[in-house]
Amino acid sequence: MTIDKTSFKILSITSALLCSILLFYGLVFFEASIDLKIVGQVLIFMNILWILCLLRMHLFKPYLFIPIITLGYGFFGGINFIRRGEFVDFYNELYFMLFVFFMMLSYTILKMSTIHKATTKSISGPFNFGATTLLLDLIVIAGFVSVAIDWHLIGGIPLLGDSESRKGSEPLFRLIFIISMFFAYYKMILSYKTRNKLILGVFLVLAVLSGYRTSIFFILIVLFFNTTRTAYFKRNVKKILLIFLLLFFAANLIKLYRDVNRFGLEEYYEIMDNEELSRTYFLVSPIIHTVREGPQIFQQIRNNIGNNYGGGKYFLEHVSTVLPGEQRNYGKIYNNLISAATENTKTGTILSPFYIDFGVVGICFLGLLLGIFNFFLDLKGRNLLYAHTVYLFFISFEITWVHGGAPFSPTFLLALFTLVLLWPFLGFLQIKSPN
Repeated sequence: MTIDKTSFKILSITSALLCSILLFYGLVFFEASIDLKIVGQVLIFMNILWILCLLRMHLFKPYLFIPIITLGYGFFGGINFIRRGEFVDFYNELYFMLFVFFMMLSYTILKMSTIHKATTKSISGPFNFGATTLLLDLIVIAGFVSVAIDWHLIGGIPLLGDSESRKGSEPLFRLIFIISMFFAYYKMILSYKTRNKLILGVFLVLAVLSGYRTSIFFILIVLFFNTTRTAYFKRNVKKILLIFLLLFFAANLIKLYRDVNRFGLEEYYEIMDNEELSRTYFLVSPIIHTVREGPQIFQQIRNNIGNNYGGGKYFLEHVSTVLPGEQRNYGKIYNNLISAATENTKTGTILSPFYIDFGVVGICFLGLLLGIFNFFLDLKGRNLLYAHTVYLFFISFEITWVHGGAPFSPTFLLALFTLVLLWPFLGFLQIKSPN
């Protein structure tokens, strides 16, 4: 079996992660008299540098971007730089490396297997081209209608209201909005007409006014990865990266606006003072809190849960929130596990959901599972534009899971089911997408 250059580099990255984990476990097992927190930070940093060094030309491929984002989040989130919440111990770094290793392991095995080419079948939809285009337009219009109805029920624009008004938002309307947003993007890449670009721009504005960063991140992430596939990106890498970094920074200002609106400016300053966080960092404080919150919640979960894992009951309860009744999503489950004093749902990083059910084995399993999904979606998306767009949809959710800690939510599963269901009707509109 011959190994191509890229596969060998991916194997080297996976091997480096394995060596780092074994070294770390060895130091923990033999109770080495060394600061394990610093060791963990150094090992994560070295693995990030190794990925950047080996695959800098493939850095913005989604299957590599996810591991880098995850390791970076684990690295910065593990630094105890503000006084709020739990002190994050060295197991944070160990578990993040373990998760990324198993994600890369499954991807590496499949990459080196005989599965190399995605077969492209010639398919045709049940409708003619005009009827199919009309269906696509109706789906996009449904997104605008869902926003209008949702805002009417809430009683105004969510961003301009308080946090209580946003809680009145119906999950069904958010689901329709996300699906319509996906098809607005699909419509744009099928035809880069000004009209289609404006429609996607309107969706971005509506996401901002809705006050939810996640929807904004979906659009920005998908647009970012689509841009990285263009010749223009290769000629203007620094410029485009700067633009998207500024856009992501602006999206985080929504969180700052909500918090200041909720607490008042003086009380928000007091919160920063109690954390010993300089007011110089006022504008970036939401980013600092976001990166810091997840690992702290995961630390509290590990401290409280012990060996009393759910064995799958938490996952089933999470996905069943779409059904009638009083089921808890992961955010509320985390609240209960850490005895949170607030009703605001917590974010526990991508490590928490399967950990609370299966412990460390759950972390490994989720990593393997996502690596498999990433490989096959990447493989299929090389030839089918619709499949590539579904891949970007999946990746955008996956990136938000790194912090949010709520994978396979009912919203995601229903949206993904809808996209697969509509594949026979809209999938034949694909054009050959560049590798």
